[in-house]
Amino acid sequence: MSATVTLHCDRVGHYSACATQVFVSGAATVAQARAAADRHGWHHSAGHDLCPEHCGRPGLWGTQAITTRPTPTTSTQETPRA
Repeated sequence: MSATVTLHCDRVGHYSACATQVFVSGAATVAQARAAADRHGWHHSAGHDLCPEHCGRPGLWGTQAITTRPTPTTSTQETPRA
């Protein structure tokens, strides 16, 4: 089962709020979604998510879609041969 987590930039100015958001598909938790967004320039601090433009980090800004992939597992055990 796959879920999509949407993070919104929490920056609010005098007259409007930032409309930037990121859609993270494949994340099982909000923490995983934030980690994926962090790799694309987003920042989470003190309960707020900030887009790259508003946290001063390099990265794409504007609405983005990110797909996470499960980490492949490798077995260190050999399969017995018959």
